[in-house]
Amino acid sequence: ITTLITVLLTFIIVMFLTSRIKLRPDSKRQNAAELLAYFVSDNVIKGNVNWKKYGKGLWATALTIISLVAVAN
Repeated sequence: ITTLITVLLTFIIVMFLTSRIKLRPDSKRQNAAELLAYFVSDNVIKGNVNWKKYGKGLWATALTIISLVAVAN
């Protein structure tokens, strides 16, 4: 079950990274960790996340993870 949650979280991170790369195709950054750090600092901390775009998917994923954990326990 923890492996499944890890896979889901990795998928979410990859989804954010790919959307980030599409937003900045001119970016020369290749390091995924650096990309994630820039994404977090640019969008999450500064509040530039498009919640109308990501909100439903994030809520669905969060509810799925919560329900999986509840069923596992």
